[in-house]
Amino acid sequence: MTTKGDRKKRRDPTNRLNAQQEAFCQHYAINKSGAQAYAHAYPKSKKHSAQYRAEGASKMLAQPKIATRIEQLAAKVVEIADKKFEVTAERVLQELAAVAFQNAEDYFEWGSYERPKLRKNKETGLHEPMLGADGKPITETVPFARIKPSDQLTRVQKAAVIAVSETISRTGDRVVEAKMADKLGALKAIGQHLGMFKERVEHTGKNGAAIQHSVTLPDLDNHADPIEALKQFEQFRTSMHAAGNA
Repeated sequence: MTTKGDRKKRRDPTNRLNAQQEAFCQHYAINKSGAQAYAHAYPKSKKHSAQYRAEGASKMLAQPKIATRIEQLAAKVVEIADKKFEVTAERVLQELAAVAFQNAEDYFEWGSYERPKLRKNKETGLHEPMLGADGKPITETVPFARIKPSDQLTRVQKAAVIAVSETISRTGDRVVEAKMADKLGALKAIGQHLGMFKERVEHTGKNGAAIQHSVTLPDLDNHADPIEALKQFEQFRTSMHAAGNA
């Protein structure tokens, strides 16, 4: 006996997927890479070129039943991420903001100090201060840089730190390095999410016609100097704010 539920299942195009197609959909819904999903579903394709796998994935994604199944799985991925890992738009923006608005002085201390200049005493083998003609010690300026201890940082500030490593140099000195997340990339991501870089339109043109003003975002990626790029970004943001209040 055929039930209403059975008829509904037959009408669902995703029920006509074979095991390989289902594997492709599941992998794609999580990783968003067609070529990787194709290689996962069809292992023999790894013998061929990446272009071959990309073309195979493109053909699969063009199939309505594949697209429908990926949409179903993508919705489940979002639901699981939200419930189990508390991945929300607000939390993502908070993490981006921690990276975008990181300030060097929150993590590092640097400067210079004066210390007596030393020379080795050939007779004693000890290092002694060098004296000038006036009999006073000769000093030298020594630069320094220090990474602040983690207990001096807030949890928000720590979000901008990717990794911290410690190595020993050839001279036997301890070298501690901290790698920070991409500040400019986070700024651009936030700006795009907030719609800061979209074209602005005024409706006060001649005879009521619209006047379009295209706003060009500074090409931050092409600037060799990050400080200069940040200055240009700040100028851009200020000009946008002034235009909005005009």
